[in-house]
Amino acid sequence: MSETNEMPSSDINPGNALNRIQECHRYLMTQKWESYSFLYQLLFKFQEVRIRGAGKMLRDDDEFTNAWNSLRSNSVDFILKNLEDAQDYDIFILWLKRLSEIVTDHRSLWNILHTEVQCSLKVTAEQSHAIAATFFQPSMLFEFGLDSFLASDLCDFSNINTEDGIVDVFYATTGFIRGCNLSPSYEIKQPQFLDLVNRMLMVFTEIPNFNASCFVWLVESIHEHFHLNDSSLTSICKTVLENFTSNPNNKNSPIVKLNKLCIISTSPFLQSLSIIQDAINKAFSNVIVEQHVFVRKYIFGCFVSCLWEGPASNKLSDALSAWILYLKNLHKRISNQPELPNLLLIDFLDDSLLHFTGYYGEVQPTMEQSQNLRMDIFAVVEQVVKYYPNKIPHDTLQKIWFLLTIAAVCGASEDELSNIVQIDCDEKEEPYLGLEHDDKNFTDYKTALGRLSKKFDSELEAFPVMVDFIRKKYKAE
Repeated sequence: MSETNEMPSSDINPGNALNRIQECHRYLMTQKWESYSFLYQLLFKFQEVRIRGAGKMLRDDDEFTNAWNSLRSNSVDFILKNLEDAQDYDIFILWLKRLSEIVTDHRSLWNILHTEVQCSLKVTAEQSHAIAATFFQPSMLFEFGLDSFLASDLCDFSNINTEDGIVDVFYATTGFIRGCNLSPSYEIKQPQFLDLVNRMLMVFTEIPNFNASCFVWLVESIHEHFHLNDSSLTSICKTVLENFTSNPNNKNSPIVKLNKLCIISTSPFLQSLSIIQDAINKAFSNVIVEQHVFVRKYIFGCFVSCLWEGPASNKLSDALSAWILYLKNLHKRISNQPELPNLLLIDFLDDSLLHFTGYYGEVQPTMEQSQNLRMDIFAVVEQVVKYYPNKIPHDTLQKIWFLLTIAAVCGASEDELSNIVQIDCDEKEEPYLGLEHDDKNFTDYKTALGRLSKKFDSELEAFPVMVDFIRKKYKAE
């Protein structure tokens, strides 16, 4: 039916209000939309004035309120029916605009469209985005759609037991956020979304032997794409890392946990968390303790008795061969996992030198066995020089020089030992002090004793006693 140009009267008062409700309803049924919209808005404001004026005195079931609620309900039902029947996109948009004029609360409009409308019209992705942009702000799309997204299979963690499963949840969440076209300045603060992020990271770190580099990528990607303020994400990450470091069900060995924490510390975002350094320090301490226990039990324990057979064997002791194998494996592990601190290797080498200075200083070999002892000592020094990270510090050099002194005492002649003259050398901080040698002997023992004894100048008076002790069994038959 065509609509006349004459608009309805704007006069609404308690005496004619019910009649104006009926008039507006007729405009609805006859689809006189201009007249309907004009009068509907006047009635809407009239009811608002009644509510403000009467306050709690206004009954919910007074005659006008009932009539007004009926008009609104009938209007929504009428428009929804036409919305569902629309087969043309432009007509669909027209009815949707009319619905939005009646249902002015955006969340109510969202709920109606997603729970009450059974549209037969098929729209393209571009048209769907246009509809969303026309009737809802990006923040509304996110906030109104969040619960449905979280309840979907995309956020189901019940069967996730791999890193790829968590990454899938991340990409699904990123897609949802991007689909809403949120402003860069918008911050997501909804507790249920923060719970999702917490769950995502928590489940990731509970996966046996999870990839720490992938975890760093995940945290950085969340920081970049999830519209969380730094404080919220920091709080979540702190909770997750506390669980990882203290969870008794975590079966990672101390060195594996240390490696993961070192990798995690490379995250630009996580570097600011004090818990990272605290956790690394604790894990490192645990690794050192474990390493000391293992080495003393399975490596140093083998040095109780080296079965040297003299010149005929011409080989390293089995105990030292085991030590060298452990050293090479430790170096290889750190090389393959560069996030691990070199302090692990430094601690092992310094701890070993402390053991060796005591062991080789007290072993008291026979003359024949002294060759095997010297081979062991030269091999120890060679491995330390080869694998010690960076510059060897002075305290470590002192231990090396002491071992070389033991080797020199074992290999020198009686005459050379009784006529030691201390000698300064140019290579003051060099492990071998510039002394030439092969795998078991110094080329010049006189020079070797002179340079090495100079390093222990304050203990020179005790030198003869040390010589006698080391060579006690030297002439044993």
